[in-house]
Order: sequence, then C-alpha cells, then structure tokens
Amino acid sequence: MMKESWTQAGQTPVLLFQRTHPRRTCAYRKLQSALDLRLGRRFIFQQDNDTKHTAKITKKWLWDNSVNVLEWPSQSPDLNPIEHLWRDLKIAVHRRCPSNLMELERFCKEEWEKLPRNSCKTTMMELMTAAPFYHLNTSDATGRNISLYEDDDEYDYKDEHAELRQSLNIMSLIVYCLAFVLGVLGNGVVIWVTGFKMKKTVNTVWFLNLAVADFLFTAFLPLSVTYTALDFHWPFGKFMCKLNTTISFLNLYASVYILVVISVDRCVSVVWPVWAQNYRSVRKASFVSLGVWVVALILSTPYFIFRDTGPSYNDNDVINCFNNFALSDDYENESVIQLRLFRHKAMTITRFLLGFVVPFTVIVSCYAVIIHHIRRNRTLASHSRRSFKIIAAVITAFFLCWAPYHIMVLIELVNHMEDHASEILGHVITIGVPIATSLAFLNSCLNPLLYVFMGQDFKDKVRKSILNVLETAFQEEVSRSYTYTNSMVTSRSKEKSVSDAEV
Repeated sequence: MMKESWTQAGQTPVLLFQRTHPRRTCAYRKLQSALDLRLGRRFIFQQDNDTKHTAKITKKWLWDNSVNVLEWPSQSPDLNPIEHLWRDLKIAVHRRCPSNLMELERFCKEEWEKLPRNSCKTTMMELMTAAPFYHLNTSDATGRNISLYEDDDEYDYKDEHAELRQSLNIMSLIVYCLAFVLGVLGNGVVIWVTGFKMKKTVNTVWFLNLAVADFLFTAFLPLSVTYTALDFHWPFGKFMCKLNTTISFLNLYASVYILVVISVDRCVSVVWPVWAQNYRSVRKASFVSLGVWVVALILSTPYFIFRDTGPSYNDNDVINCFNNFALSDDYENESVIQLRLFRHKAMTITRFLLGFVVPFTVIVSCYAVIIHHIRRNRTLASHSRRSFKIIAAVITAFFLCWAPYHIMVLIELVNHMEDHASEILGHVITIGVPIATSLAFLNSCLNPLLYVFMGQDFKDKVRKSILNVLETAFQEEVSRSYTYTNSMVTSRSKEKSVSDAEV
C-alpha cells in the first residue's frame, strides 16, 4: 500500500504514480518524468535523489539530456527543499487514510493546494539557486514499478514496516484459525447441550443465544483467513464482503446485549428474589432474546449498506473489502467528502457508545449492586458463587477482548482528524490494530472453555462428561436465594428440590 506522489514545484497540478518494490531496468522514454522534461517542465523531483541512489544508466541519461542534479542545501543535511514539502504532504494525506486509488489522488491534490504559499515560495527560491533535478522512480499504469537501475547499482527499496506487518499478519492468521476451530466446535457443543439435551430454563436461553452469536461469527472466519492470507485480496464478491462484516458486528452487538440482559437478570434475582421467582420464565426470556437480536440487527445493518469492494490503490488487480461511507465514487464533490467524513465519525462513535460504553456501564452497575447485596448476605454469597463466577468470567473476557479494539479504533479516528498526523500514533495503530482485532476474534471461542473450567471443581470435570459439565454450568441458582429468604432452618432441606425445578 505504499504510494508516492510527484509534482512540479509550486502551486501546480500533482502527478500521481503507484509505487511497489523496485524492478529491473526499463527504457527511460517510458517515464513520465522524461516526457515532462522534453515538454519543457523545469522542476521534476523525487523524494530522495542522493548520489548513491543514481545508477549509471541514469547518470548517462542526465548527461545526454543536459540535466543537472540539485545539490542538497547546507541548512538541511537530511532533507532537500522539496522533501520538506513532501513530508508535509505525506503527513496530511496519511491523516485522511485514503481507501482506494481515486481517494489517494484526490487527497494528494487537495492537500497540495492547501500547502502554505510561503513554503512553496521559499522552496522555489532554493530551487532557483541550482539547476533542475530529476525524478528517478515511478511506476506504470499497471502498478509495476519502473526503474532505471542497472543490476550493479540497483537500490533495494524496503518498507520499514513490511517485516512487522508480515509478522502481524501471520499472528492474525494463527489466531483466526484457532478461533475458527475452537469456536465452531465449542459453541456447537454448547448449542447442542442447551438447545437439545437440557430442559429449557432462563439460564439456558441466555447461554444458547450467546453461543449462537459466537457460532455464526466463527463460521464465517474462513473468509477472513483467506482475505488475510491473500494479502487483503477479496475474491468472494461484494455481497459476501457486506455479509461477512455485518455478521462480525452482529456478533458484537448481540453478545454484549445478551451479557447486559444476563447481568440485569442476575441483579433482579438477587435484589428481588421473590419477584424473580414469580415472573421469570422461559417464554419471557425467549422474547427478550428476540428483542436483543432485532436491536443487534438494526445496529449492524449500516455495515451491510456501506461495505463495498474495489481495486486497491496499490494494485488494480487486488480487490479490497472496505467502507464506502458516501456510497459514491465521486471524490471531487465537497458535499460528498463531508458526507463521507460525517458518516465515518458517526459510525465509529456510535459503535463505541452503543457497543461498549453504555452496555458496560449497565453491566458494572448491576454487578456493583449484586456485590453489595452478597456482602450483606453470606448464605446468598455461597449459593450464588458458581453462577456468579461463570457470568463474571464471561463478561470479563468480553471486556478484555473487545476493549483494545474500541480503543484502537478511536485512536485511529483521532489521528486521522488531527491537522498533523502523529508518527507515534501511526506506529501504535500499525501494531495495535491487528493485535486488537485478533483479540476480539478470539473472544468468540473462549466462552465454552469458561463454562467448562469454571462450572465446577477441576477434578469433577475430569471425571464427568462434557454434557454433565455444561449442565452444571448452566444450572439455575435463583431459587436458592429465594429459599434462604424464607427460613435459615429450612433452606438446606429445600435447596436440592428447588434448584432442580424448571423456571
């Protein structure tokens, strides 16, 4: 996804070319820079024209065409005058995060026009003190880089983050594959147990819906695995691009709101045990779950609308799956630009608030109330310990897995909105986004493991079958607290019979 933009000095149109890894020698007459010189354009420049990067064939071409190389100014040993402008242009374009070639070209032109005229004037005066200099590297229309380097002087351009990104991609592939295998098998077992083997209770309804959300997500993970393995080339078409992303965020919203419902249910059961015993039912739990799925579907529908496919701005043969918030290919109209930016902000902030802040505020509030009541009632604490630990573990895992993702998305948005993109934040985003995404994906395979390893003592788990383990994990606990409220003397005798009752 590396890009370079080249232009004539001053407030003039930008000439944009794609950049990939350097290739072998090509005829100089194919270079746009050579054509520009023949047309009499005086200033054609590159990011770095250090002498050591100049091949013999290039020197010969410069000599034959009477083109001299601009000397580096004494006041800037690291950057020549043009590179100061290039640095500002690069930062400004990076901040806007173009998603395709047309956006990149438009952003380059717009940011070039925004450069202070004083900077351009100063640069022009510095350029006038020396002869025009040349453009060394560019690429043709196919995205293949054209170079004038000979074999003995070939300069190997390397992206400083290429190795890091490659390592992160490999890590992501491993996590995706692991999440797929464990998620499909684990959530499949939970669906089988809660849906077909156990009698229906309120708890089994909650955990069944949570498992269905995770199962749907992990079942689509092979698409993400393929996308990453193909270096972010999407071969499955526009509809699957839309559907895959929609399923991901459907899982996010459905999971977090089911956890909210579970937390509220536990809170009500602890604070008002008599009311809960009388009014909690499988039928009502099923309707609440249906409402959660409807809300999750509404919140994830915009991703189906805005998701699109198009050529990568690095290679037209590579198809990316990306967000087209303007639903338009018009990258010149100012109103379209503002609409795209507004929708991007709205989607990010809405996801952060409704998918993270609000749900976890409710969850934390519910468990604060639960802990307060449990501390005042030791018998209630001992009766609710197992189910409390399981649900708390599921919520904690969800928070730890999804919090980094939401934080990284906000950092990325802030960095793009700043007047000058932070290089430090850029490095944080480069490293953090793949890791945070992998953590979020991994969450969908953790719940079945938590059900097993926190449902009962480990020795019992080893002796019992998976079915018995899961049945114990999902067993109702509400009635026990109700029994305690009646009588300390009779509670122990009633616990066993009531705990097995259907709710």
